[in-house]
Amino acid sequence: LRGSHEVKRFIKANTRLMEKTVSAFQLVEFTMPVLMLLMNLCILLILWAGAHSITNGSTQVGDVVAIINYATRITGALSMFPFLIMIFTRAKASGDRIGEVLETEGDEREEGIIPGRLSGRIEFQHVSFRYPEMDREALRNVSFSAKPRETIAILGATGSGKSTLFQLIPRLYRPDSGSIYIDEKPIHDFPAEGLRKQIGYVPQE
Repeated sequence: LRGSHEVKRFIKANTRLMEKTVSAFQLVEFTMPVLMLLMNLCILLILWAGAHSITNGSTQVGDVVAIINYATRITGALSMFPFLIMIFTRAKASGDRIGEVLETEGDEREEGIIPGRLSGRIEFQHVSFRYPEMDREALRNVSFSAKPRETIAILGATGSGKSTLFQLIPRLYRPDSGSIYIDEKPIHDFPAEGLRKQIGYVPQE
């Protein structure tokens, strides 16, 4: 269930990125020939004016060559503008995304410290949970208990709800129905910050 949700989210984001990338490269491909045309027209204009000046004796050949050299350098630098625009656009999009992540506020805001150390008894009673925008439940009527110092292994295929079950314990999500107890107390009786400080998490990576 979770896997199909993430696949849909990835496809949507990837399609949007593809469309923006295609638009950016179309702009680059359009501006480059225009800039090259302008550059060559400038050089032709300089050669035409320089030829008349050399014929009249008012300009030396070396001056015309120097002007063409400078004009080529200037137009070459201008041809980099489309790439700079594309780079700055990507940088702005990345900066906006970073700002969005940093400004995101968590659902749990209460602070506090749990007096003493939790023994670690965890109990799920008929817990069900469904992610937003999902038609089916990630967890349905889950019940189990884990005693202190007891090792529990939860097995299942990708998207079967293993990570979802764990994320309910530190109150990253609220169950839609059912109850979760830690040390025989409802999980929401504990302050979120204090509870999370007593949980160790080792990701699979």
